[in-house]
Amino acid sequence: MSGRRLSVILGLIALFMAGVFLVNKTLLHNGAGNTPDAGDPSTIRGVVATLLPSGKVIAVKTDKGSDVLVSLTDASLITDELGEPLFYSAVQVGMPISAAGIHGQQNNVLIPSLVTVQLARTYGGLMVASALSLRYEYFSLRYSPKLWEVGANPKELAHRTLEGCRFTAGAGPSTPDSAWKEAKIERQIGGNIFQDSSFTDNGKPVRRTLVLANAGYKYGLAESNFGEYAFQVSYDGALSAPELISCVRAVDDILETFRLRNSSAHILLVEPDIPIHVARGSTLAIEGMAQTFGNSVQGVVVDENQRVLWRGTAFVNTKDLRAFGKFSLEVRPLDPTVRAVELRVFQYSPSDGTPTDVIALPLTIE
Repeated sequence: MSGRRLSVILGLIALFMAGVFLVNKTLLHNGAGNTPDAGDPSTIRGVVATLLPSGKVIAVKTDKGSDVLVSLTDASLITDELGEPLFYSAVQVGMPISAAGIHGQQNNVLIPSLVTVQLARTYGGLMVASALSLRYEYFSLRYSPKLWEVGANPKELAHRTLEGCRFTAGAGPSTPDSAWKEAKIERQIGGNIFQDSSFTDNGKPVRRTLVLANAGYKYGLAESNFGEYAFQVSYDGALSAPELISCVRAVDDILETFRLRNSSAHILLVEPDIPIHVARGSTLAIEGMAQTFGNSVQGVVVDENQRVLWRGTAFVNTKDLRAFGKFSLEVRPLDPTVRAVELRVFQYSPSDGTPTDVIALPLTIE
């Protein structure tokens, strides 16, 4: 083969490759619509900035600083960080999320294959953290953003005016220094019983540890299998006596709001375990404790379009409406073709008849 013919062949090959590159680039450009991260198979990571009115589309502030719209209902799957499926309504502003496998868009809204939501977070006055016992259990706490700011991690708060007053949720009890002096008392905060230990070093406050051993006590359970919940208060600076009292009160105000993921102010689900899975064609037994206005609680299962798939009423076994009593419900077999469903347990408000004390949990039909 002559050198001239070889040069021609190589030139044609180069021209062909350049054409393919330009066509691909044009197609990707048109398909992405100039939307940041659109059409990119890599994962979009960011924080939920806005929930659109339908609740099924979210605006995400990405790690790159761009704003993108992501569809929740068009995603193949929505899970928490443990891989357990979530109902789309569980997604809230301030949640860290990732959207993987972007395979297109519609009306400037990205269509992902998988959306992963990080439940442990602190944002806008609400902290959601986890405790590891037999399984991961999530609980929530409310705080005043005027008094507290997020610290080094999502489970830590730093007081804005009391320098050195830091609060950490879900922390395991740490071993105190052997030279520290401990004073331990049992205190009731928000209906829960905490073991409150204060540590001093040469008379100077250095730490406070609060352990909630039985989160079911306030609901009338003598014993419960929810595991322990530990909280730490650290005093980094030399707090005066009035400042120390202010720090203690500010922490108590936060612990007053302690809620388990499967509880509200007046209802606690004891069974089933979370996450909730039910086999196709089988029933689901629900048990719990409740303090009611009308001696009953309601249960519904809804799909992502708010269509009610099942509804039931359970009477609460108590002689005194001011006390907690047991209730049980049995969910009949559900349609196995439903993709995403949510279990809600609540009672009706005596003032206006609207649902109150609502517990909402994703339910997977396997």
